[in-house]
Amino acid sequence: MKPIREFFWPILDPMPESTATQLRENRDRELAAIRSATWILPETMEHARQLNSAENERKQGAETKASLYLAVISAIVPIMGSLVTDFFQQSSNSPGDAFSFVTLAIFILGMAYLLACGVWAFRTLKVSVHSRVDITELLHASSSEDPEQYLVKEMLCAVRRNRDEVNAKITRIRMAHLYLIRTFLSFSLLLLVIVLWKFAAAGLEVAWALGSDAWNAFGL
Repeated sequence: MKPIREFFWPILDPMPESTATQLRENRDRELAAIRSATWILPETMEHARQLNSAENERKQGAETKASLYLAVISAIVPIMGSLVTDFFQQSSNSPGDAFSFVTLAIFILGMAYLLACGVWAFRTLKVSVHSRVDITELLHASSSEDPEQYLVKEMLCAVRRNRDEVNAKITRIRMAHLYLIRTFLSFSLLLLVIVLWKFAAAGLEVAWALGSDAWNAFGL
């Protein structure tokens, strides 16, 4: 049942408390290991800068995608709103009640996907704690016995502290992406149903007219 549920409505299962505790303990151990290690300079300093830049790019990339998704949502909503009246137009000699039900159901599903996409995009953009080497760390480095060792440790610790939050942002934007795909498919299906239903209604109307002419020709 879970694969079927995930196909129609993806859900991010909450992390078990034991797993969260284990991840926090691993992070604390890594931070302690970073502070207790003696690093080779200047190679490690350069690598620390690259790691910090990579984490910042991942964070910025997720937030940029979230902003783009919100812009897409803002463009879709008025377009789909203008089509609402078409959902209830009944074709002659066609089951209008069925047409209204099918189109309304698909429309509601598409809007639910669109809303979920927006929620996950906003969660991605949520302000979060971000660590960096700032003036305070520079002042402490100037009074330490080995300023470069102090700075490289602070940079690596900042990268490690930021990683969990950046990973969370990546997970949220992936969820937004899944719902955006389903939004596109739902509204594409909706438009396809509207078009095909009109053709089907027109075909039924032609068939009904031909049938009536045939009956009249035979005097029935």
